[in-house]
Amino acid sequence: MRLTVIGARGFIGSALEQHARLAGLDVVGTSHDRIPKDSLGTVIYCSGLACGASEQPLEAYRLHVSVPARVLSEATYERFIYVSSTRVYDGAASTNEDAGLVVRPLDMNSTYAISKLAGEAAALAASTNNVVVRLSNVFGPKMRSRVFLNDIMRQAVSSGRIEIRTALDSSKDYVALDDVSDLVLRIARAGTQRVYNIAAGYNTTHAQLTHKIAAAVPVRVVVEPDAPLAVAPTIDIGRIKREFPFTPRNVVEAIPEMIRALQDAR
Repeated sequence: MRLTVIGARGFIGSALEQHARLAGLDVVGTSHDRIPKDSLGTVIYCSGLACGASEQPLEAYRLHVSVPARVLSEATYERFIYVSSTRVYDGAASTNEDAGLVVRPLDMNSTYAISKLAGEAAALAASTNNVVVRLSNVFGPKMRSRVFLNDIMRQAVSSGRIEIRTALDSSKDYVALDDVSDLVLRIARAGTQRVYNIAAGYNTTHAQLTHKIAAAVPVRVVVEPDAPLAVAPTIDIGRIKREFPFTPRNVVEAIPEMIRALQDAR
């Protein structure tokens, strides 16, 4: 099986490339601006603007829509797997993969989700063999990611102080990077559905995260006055658990290991 990971320098793409190599696959890791001209085999498209899409909307649409559309129309490949996000479910009545979704084009905070949906649509329209995977908040020992959990752990290790802008009862779904890598490769080999959620299937609060961080390293938690409550929808993972049984790793249990990785890196 030949595999091309586009976005292999990123948090998710680099882990996927490494996982594929350990699995003995013929894998090429590349960036979105260096697409090989020969047959790509199965493509996993991971390039994107994880943070700052609302500040750089045209760049978000370029990376999430224009670049994958160019690969889909010009490259030779067998299957194209588009890495999307469960943020597309914001405002939706359900998080089942077949649910109708809400689009708010005038809301700049929706730029990330809308651009991901447009990329999904392009991938699915190009071939019935193509697949979309929607990831929740990915965590792992690689600390380059700017997502919320890695940010507060970096704050804790570097300054002994965590500043949070949303209420401690706010919550999100967190999925382990190893679970993502394993499941995406299993989908690449044998997936039968066109859209999959990859998530834990339950939310974890900021309070649970900061309590575990505080148990690992001395830290003071400061919550912004009148911080709003932000609760992400609970993600339906019934489809992927039926097809590829797995037990999601618990993010709270993984925090001590990630704190040690941060301390070692410093």
